[in-house]
Amino acid sequence: MNKSHASTTLLALLVLFHPGIAAAISPNEWQFRQTLEVPAGGLNRIDLPLSTLDAARSNLEDVRIIDPNGREIPYLVKRPMPAAQGVAPVKEFHAQIEGSATQLNLVTGTTSGLRGITLRAPGRGEFVKAVRVEGSHDLRNWEAVADHQPIFRMADGATNLELSLPESIWEFFRLTIDDSRATAVPFTGADLILASSAPPSESLDITIKSRDETPGVTRIALNLGGRNVTPALFHIEAADSVFARPVTVAVAKMEGDDIVEQALVGSIIYQMDVNGEPEARLDIPVDRQIDGQEVLVLIENGDSPPLTITGIRAERRSVYVIFPADKPGRYLLLTGNKQCAPPTYDLSDLPHDLKTITANEVDPSEIAANPDYKPADALAAVSLKGAAIDVSAWRFRKNVDAMKPGVQQVELDVDVLANASRDLRDVRLVQDKQQIPFVLEKTSISRAIPLTGKPSNDPDKPRISRWSVKLPKAGIPITRIACRAKPGIFEREFQLFETIDNAPGAAEESQLGTAKWSQRTERQPHDLVIEVEHPPASDTVILETDNGDNPPIELRDFRGYCPETRLIFKSPADTATPLWLYYGNPSASAPKYDARLVTRELLASDRSAATTGPEESVNGKANVFGDTLTGSSRYIFWAILAVVVVGLLIVVARLVPKAD
Repeated sequence: MNKSHASTTLLALLVLFHPGIAAAISPNEWQFRQTLEVPAGGLNRIDLPLSTLDAARSNLEDVRIIDPNGREIPYLVKRPMPAAQGVAPVKEFHAQIEGSATQLNLVTGTTSGLRGITLRAPGRGEFVKAVRVEGSHDLRNWEAVADHQPIFRMADGATNLELSLPESIWEFFRLTIDDSRATAVPFTGADLILASSAPPSESLDITIKSRDETPGVTRIALNLGGRNVTPALFHIEAADSVFARPVTVAVAKMEGDDIVEQALVGSIIYQMDVNGEPEARLDIPVDRQIDGQEVLVLIENGDSPPLTITGIRAERRSVYVIFPADKPGRYLLLTGNKQCAPPTYDLSDLPHDLKTITANEVDPSEIAANPDYKPADALAAVSLKGAAIDVSAWRFRKNVDAMKPGVQQVELDVDVLANASRDLRDVRLVQDKQQIPFVLEKTSISRAIPLTGKPSNDPDKPRISRWSVKLPKAGIPITRIACRAKPGIFEREFQLFETIDNAPGAAEESQLGTAKWSQRTERQPHDLVIEVEHPPASDTVILETDNGDNPPIELRDFRGYCPETRLIFKSPADTATPLWLYYGNPSASAPKYDARLVTRELLASDRSAATTGPEESVNGKANVFGDTLTGSSRYIFWAILAVVVVGLLIVVARLVPKAD
């Protein structure tokens, strides 16, 4: 663009953005402000810092720019993002085996820049191979493009068939796949990954809030330091030398009346030795805006031990605000208005590509509270007192101790999970006969519950090994049961079931799950994990296996796993009156609170961990006792009660005088 054209374009922008056409606003309605020292009239660009993004609404609809005369300035938001990955099939594909290698010859059929190749390999067989990539323009002169590129497919599902290449243009590729350590793999085709320009990114300071290990999964919660951030990638730093893991990035979101975890992107990370050369891919591309401060990284370990993670680094995408100024001076950038409507500026004549137009780079000052604005509680809209409630139909309760004021979270323990309805519709927070609104957060964390397991073999079945496993309570929503064996080599089929007494003297087995367990010399020993198809109705389950002609195995360290569910609420101002958690009313319907309308504020707030006291029965000991008995105990109880009633009737009949 020549100088005259650039001046004409800039003049047109200034006319378009003349401040006189913007609507007047009341800056007192905005909670935060930053000053902008504009050096000269013309087009200006702000790279929004993390503090500004955190203070603003998710789509920046509350951002306002005010000129020195107090008038609103129209602006444009630019979010540079990488283009969608372009993929094109190769024009020709030829495969042949030569000695201890598979050679693939590709005709690209394109003159576009390329940055990678994705191979196609049908089947499910496991393999790890090294690939050498050469490029040519004339099929005579070949140039090394990449070497020791790993491709693999693991038993746990981790798969990588993508070869990363430096951006370049090639008419022909020759791929040599090393088969010296394993059987050749049939490849049926390939796709080209087209090169595209990547927008700039900047470092993002993050912290690890928590790390939870459950069978087969590592769950890491990261604090991004602010809301409305678009991470470009997460980089995993691990001390392990050889591994490959599927990874998922997820966030908490509202679904119905509950908080659940939503997967955003999936990837594969690996670190391995390929023919003596270390190769690694530890970046997890994201490029999705995260509205809250917390993001979850879920690493699938399968039967392998958890990774030794030493740190996680991150980068984020920049967000720009572009605005015109008709003169230099001090301008204001306002954020923090939850009620204002999005601005409606006429930007139809603005050129789509602003790269060729010179703009002044303006750095905003540190964000500060607007002195004319009275800060409001972000959760003020949430009523601390819900509707009145009659708790006479509830059978159990626990005292809740909220240590600090503000947002609280309490983990529902075994007592609540066992005695509440399966969908937790009967859970209530009550203070002085008034409900306290809350939301439920259903996490991907599985908490371990120690179980008591002991041999319970049948002398008439010497080939069968059986263990009786005792749960802390009947009705616990166990999702899996795990145990360990002494070192050794074995392979067994296991069955998990329980015996249910449907009537006195009539018992039947209910299948809960099955699993195949093998320990071999070439694999690291791992636990037996059985997925439970439905929660046990009783407090005792049976684990059984047929040893065949082999010696029996010994099991130990029995554990059950339950999903962690949290109850999130704002602590009431009245700390002197006891706060109770009620549960155990099958006829109750799910509550509907306005608290779900401010889920974002609840999730973004720093939560304190509230604790609960011991379980109390509150609906009559006899009724509670009779209702909570399970299995044969229930029938014995009712049989004894029937005998007592009959005896009383006989006594009464003898006391009544006989008629003449």
